[in-house]
Amino acid sequence: MPSIPDPTDLPGLFETANFMAQQTDRWMFVAMLIIFLICGAWMTRYFTSQIQQARQEFTALSKDFTEHLITTNRELAVLLAGATKALADNTRALENVKEKL
Repeated sequence: MPSIPDPTDLPGLFETANFMAQQTDRWMFVAMLIIFLICGAWMTRYFTSQIQQARQEFTALSKDFTEHLITTNRELAVLLAGATKALADNTRALENVKEKL
């Protein structure tokens, strides 16, 4: 680092100011780099946790929906069995009516 010049020596003062500005830019770059890294790490952690939470919600909803489908299929199987029995009874009744005619 150059020595601090006499304030009346303008070229020396400009040289010192230029040198200090270059040093400040370096520290500003390092500070901005650290800030960007911290922000990037925070955003990565935030979005990763959001994705994990969405996966857990999806798994829970999928499980609930699967249980609902199983229950509905059982109910439909019972309904279908009843409808099949009713159709068989109606077919026999129609055959009896046909025989009587």
